[in-house]
Amino acid sequence: MQFFAGFLVAAFGKLFEFFAAYVGKKIAIGGAILAASLTLLTVFWITLKALVVGLVHQVSNQTLLMAFYAIWPSNAELCISAYWTAQLVAFIYREHRENLKAISYVT
Repeated sequence: MQFFAGFLVAAFGKLFEFFAAYVGKKIAIGGAILAASLTLLTVFWITLKALVVGLVHQVSNQTLLMAFYAIWPSNAELCISAYWTAQLVAFIYREHRENLKAISYVT
């Protein structure tokens, strides 16, 4: 009976180890992709915000500034950044699809 119990513990231990490695690998790759996407979004947003602030800082006419802010919504930088981040992530995925698949299957 001890041998059978030892066999079951070893078998279930190996099965758990396999599933933990498989799921852990997927979570690590997903986390890396998410972190890269958020980093790109932040960089794009900061860049666009700096460009808008630099542009507005140079304009001294208040009527022109009111017109600018009338057509430029308050969340425009975030929307543009999210769009370009999604485009860049999709481009990277399309260009490196086979490499990403190979990385996700490596044990």
